[in-house]
Amino acid sequence: MDVAGIDKHEVALFLDEVEKDIVIEAPHDSWNQPRPDDVVVVEVGENSSATNFRIHCWHVGAGVPLTAGGVSLDRCVRTMRRGEEATFKAKDGESVPAARVRLTGLHRCEDLRGDGRLVRTTLRDGHRWQMPQEGSELRVRFSWQALPAAVAASVA
Repeated sequence: MDVAGIDKHEVALFLDEVEKDIVIEAPHDSWNQPRPDDVVVVEVGENSSATNFRIHCWHVGAGVPLTAGGVSLDRCVRTMRRGEEATFKAKDGESVPAARVRLTGLHRCEDLRGDGRLVRTTLRDGHRWQMPQEGSELRVRFSWQALPAAVAASVA
């Protein structure tokens, strides 16, 4: 795995199994690709000329069994960047129409303590690269959500 958490070998194998055609390139400032545990928001059309899209949201790598165009959507989004729109089709699926996929949201999630109790989710990337110095005053905003009882029991 590389530093972004994306297994380049796995992506290369996936791209050998599918045909990917980029319809709309991602914006130049959108350089992050989804990695495991990120939350993605995806619009999926049933064919390559789709005008009606269904919205799906899930954690990457959570085993979500969504498929379109004969390929796993979870594996498709790992090759995309936010704002990109592409068509995907299995190379051996002649009778299956290509799916049109648009990655509209990418929320980076990081487990800060390694136990699932403190997770940082980046909703919007920052625009400056300045590190605070000792003695600097910082303004921090945060929010929290209680986990549903079933999820909280599995984490504890």
